[in-house]
Amino acid sequence: MAKSKGAKKVTEYSRAKEALERQKETLDKTLETSSANGASEQAKKAAQHAQSQYDTSKANVNRLGFKQIGGARTTKAIVSIRAIGKLANRRAYNFGESDVAKIIGLLKDETKSLETKFNAALSGTSAAKSDVSVSFD
Repeated sequence: MAKSKGAKKVTEYSRAKEALERQKETLDKTLETSSANGASEQAKKAAQHAQSQYDTSKANVNRLGFKQIGGARTTKAIVSIRAIGKLANRRAYNFGESDVAKIIGLLKDETKSLETKFNAALSGTSAAKSDVSVSFD
């Protein structure tokens, strides 16, 4: 059985994270060597350069993870919302205005919460987490 596109991307992200971990180990060794008594100026510059490369690699890996995992989760959310929309079939389901209002309200609230979390992250603050539980009477 072939891997799905999503599975391939997660594997690519996992490999990038593993490479970053190896780069971190090398960086730690370089920093250890450069901080030893009597380390040359060249060793110190090499450590600074290694730190800069590591920071850039880490930012790239984090961006890759966001793009790949964020894309997959967004697609999954849209598919789920479309599935909820299929509940609007009156031939198959019995529902009232209050049921519809509840679903729409919950989705709007969660979308607003999502926006708040991203805005908080962009501004450097934190947003509260909340549990989800839905029931219809």
